[in-house]
Amino acid sequence: ARMAPAFAAHVVDFASRRRRWLIAALAAWMILKVRARQTQESPRIFCKDDDASMKRLLGRTDALRQFSPTPWAASSTLQLVVHTLWQRYHSRRSSFTEYRLNCPDGGVVTVAKFVPPSADQDATRQELAPDAPVLVLLHTIAGRPYSEAEFALRAHERGWHVYVLSRRGHHDRLATPRFNIMGCAQDTDLMANFVRGRHPDSFIGAAGLSAGSGQVVTYIGQQDLFAGDGNSGPINAAVSLCPAWDITHAFKRFSQTAPKIAELVLNGVKQLFLEKNKDLLGGHPAFELALQASDMHDFVEKTLPFAGHDSLESYLDECNPIKHYHGSRVPCLILNALDDPLCVEANIDMKIARGTHNFALATTRRGSHVAYREGLIGQSCFMHRLTLDFLEEARLAQLRAQ
Repeated sequence: ARMAPAFAAHVVDFASRRRRWLIAALAAWMILKVRARQTQESPRIFCKDDDASMKRLLGRTDALRQFSPTPWAASSTLQLVVHTLWQRYHSRRSSFTEYRLNCPDGGVVTVAKFVPPSADQDATRQELAPDAPVLVLLHTIAGRPYSEAEFALRAHERGWHVYVLSRRGHHDRLATPRFNIMGCAQDTDLMANFVRGRHPDSFIGAAGLSAGSGQVVTYIGQQDLFAGDGNSGPINAAVSLCPAWDITHAFKRFSQTAPKIAELVLNGVKQLFLEKNKDLLGGHPAFELALQASDMHDFVEKTLPFAGHDSLESYLDECNPIKHYHGSRVPCLILNALDDPLCVEANIDMKIARGTHNFALATTRRGSHVAYREGLIGQSCFMHRLTLDFLEEARLAQLRAQ
């Protein structure tokens, strides 16, 4: 009997605390809902007025209707943080089968095929037919196959084979004193045709991220020339994610607008290409100069000999994506976020976006740099969804035209 009042007091206290937690949770939920409504947007679309086929593709791409960034992580910095965390999470839970290809000059590149989780890990795993569509991914400036594990998983879940095309020095140490942070079109052609050889009857879509976005544009602008004799190249459609457009000015702007991030990137490429390959490159006169590079533009200039060029002009003529937009005969969607701290809004070339057949540009106010996180905890990614929606519509359009 004496314990009854005390027990009753505990019950009342527990109910009161529970009520406070419920009220706090409800308030947080309401704040997130309001924030989600404030940040969600419909991407702005730009393309050539008389490009009817591109307009049809864009009209059928569902992802272009809405982007809803993670409400508590909508800022550019938080988008990058959340994306990095999810990237690391997926990279540790994924595997790839690697194929090393020898280039004519003795260099080595790597094509990595995504291996889906085993059946006991993922009940939804599906075995894909050899002629199922193929997605090839071209990674970032310091990326490697495992960097794109989440992208690969999402594509496989939608029925696509996935390969990551890894440039020289990104997967293994350099085999020859030759590398190019923007990628070599001849190397890309070697890797893309390797994938085509494995899937001769498949639709192949390509998606490039950051530096890879420039690589994909440079390649699709020349792939038919590589094929020769009036043949078409291996890539049927492409997406360019967060490109820098004209690299004549892009690296300089990057260093001015986001100096801390620019320094991190610069140190990363020095480690990846120079310090890791000191035994091979250390005797070259350009090695010490490149180690002392003050920013990314300076690094590009100091490493011109390693890219096979003796002047910045010749390098830009061959490797600057802005030179190759007009050569493409396949549809390509470009995605840029206006809050991107690396590939800034000033880089965007509206003349190309509005005046070039086979290209379209989608811009969003938010999304940061190759981040675009969606969902309550950032568990999904708008750029993955957009890429796969667009490429799937391009595949269907090709089937309807046959």
